[in-house]
Amino acid sequence: MYFVKTESRKSLKHNMGWFVKEDVKKGTIIAVYSNARIMTQDEYTNEQKNGNELIIRTGARYVDNLFIYGDKICEGDYINHSFDPNTIYHCGILFAKKDLKAGDELTADYSYFLADNEMSRFIDSETGNEVKSLPSKETLIKSAQELIDLLQN
Repeated sequence: MYFVKTESRKSLKHNMGWFVKEDVKKGTIIAVYSNARIMTQDEYTNEQKNGNELIIRTGARYVDNLFIYGDKICEGDYINHSFDPNTIYHCGILFAKKDLKAGDELTADYSYFLADNEMSRFIDSETGNEVKSLPSKETLIKSAQELIDLLQN
């Protein structure tokens, strides 16, 4: 469920991207992945190994060793990675990390999305560095701390 107007379109970062169509204030909830299905990390990585494009495109860590995925690929699945993202992803909720202007591309740190033993590690197109997963507990602690810092400031 999206709470701001968005669109998917061609991205300069990587193929397709997800863009806001309106100004968004820092701390705003952009999306809640509430209609997602849940699977275990083992199920998630097995589906990746089997090349399940739906799981590869829509899957993300939910909390601990649980993952969420959609029943179809939609525009929110085109959010691109950044080591300096403009969103915070925490337990299925996407927050604006800073003020965004209409037309800005949404980015997230994929290390929060990936499984501990991620099969689909990749190279960041902007830096050339490998994007690596964080352990499940560290993901929860780091994203919670980022969210606390965001909301307190």
